[in-house]
Amino acid sequence: MEREKNHHHFSLAPMVKSREKADKIFTEKVVNAMETKDAEMILNQLRQGEIEAYRVTKADFLSFRAVLTNQEDFLHFRGNAQHGGETIYTYEPGWTK
Repeated sequence: MEREKNHHHFSLAPMVKSREKADKIFTEKVVNAMETKDAEMILNQLRQGEIEAYRVTKADFLSFRAVLTNQEDFLHFRGNAQHGGETIYTYEPGWTK
């Protein structure tokens, strides 16, 4: 019980001066459940229309997101959150306009 009382949560935001630096630090700390090359392959398949959508599991979400947000066209990808922590991604250029 004493251990739970002394457990503190913290944010990286106050420790860094920019979101880019925070993202880089966060990305480096992620234990990759999904390999970077696998995520990049999936993103390319979405881009090229080889697949219409891809379901990312809760376990792979942080790893996949780290690769996604480093893409030049990441705003063209649309994530739709599902029950149970899964997210379905599609490639929809211009959907944010």
